[in-house]
Amino acid sequence: MSDLEARGTLHKFYVKDVDEELGEEFPIFDRVSGHYSRLSEESKVFAKLPKRFRVIRIYADVPKESLPTYRNFAAEKAREFEGVI
Repeated sequence: MSDLEARGTLHKFYVKDVDEELGEEFPIFDRVSGHYSRLSEESKVFAKLPKRFRVIRIYADVPKESLPTYRNFAAEKAREFEGVI
């Protein structure tokens, strides 16, 4: 079940070449070089993390031993919907 109103945010930082809109900046100062930069410029993680996500809840009344089958099915469907929802 997709809850159309349930959304989440992982971060709100500006990421160069990804964002059209401005985001929050987290300045970093390197004392050795005397160079200022943004956390999102220095961290390779921010370029790969999506900023927002949707929440999908799955409810099942099945025997415990069947859960891995249902989890695999749900994971497969989530991969199909990636970028669509």
